[in-house]
Amino acid sequence: MDFLVRKARVTDVGAIYSLLRQLAAEGLLLPRSYSSLYETLQTFYVAESREDGGILGAGALQVSWEDLAEVRSLAVRKAFMGRGVGRAITSAIEEDARSLLIRRIFALTYVPGFFFAMGYRQVTLDSLPQKIWAVCFNCVHYPDCKEIAVVKDIAPALAAPGPEAAAAARMEGALPPGGGPGAPVGALADAVRPGAAHREPGT
Repeated sequence: MDFLVRKARVTDVGAIYSLLRQLAAEGLLLPRSYSSLYETLQTFYVAESREDGGILGAGALQVSWEDLAEVRSLAVRKAFMGRGVGRAITSAIEEDARSLLIRRIFALTYVPGFFFAMGYRQVTLDSLPQKIWAVCFNCVHYPDCKEIAVVKDIAPALAAPGPEAAAAARMEGALPPGGGPGAPVGALADAVRPGAAHREPGT
């Protein structure tokens, strides 16, 4: 099957709405109103069939905090499930998050196996306080949510500083002698961005 993943356009809203409404009726995700879709359209990606231009799936990136974002409203038409559509949309969303320097991305899902296959791991809902109080608290299913919280670390790769930047940093004591191009990557990462390898306890 040939398709492309692209940013959503205004003309896609009707198809996105119908797709989300169908899955919401089956209890697989929360519905979204037309007004909500228009207001957040710039956060959506769609998978479009190269054959007939139909929308096969959709998903959105929502920034939750300075280092945290969510994969939201991920949905694929039933006839096209299991064909890589959801994976392609999720990958596009993750790349968008990296471009914003987001370090961690999460999802609330009834199908955690899909996300596990993409490198996510399960966490408890209370490890996502921004999400709980910003959105979940007002959800009709709160506090009896049956969705599984999954998270993935997607910190952008840290580029080694050039000779000038390395020399300046060394003068300020930020780099050890010998730091700079050719130095061990781990040493550079720790010196330039302390705590870059930090992981949340218990996750």
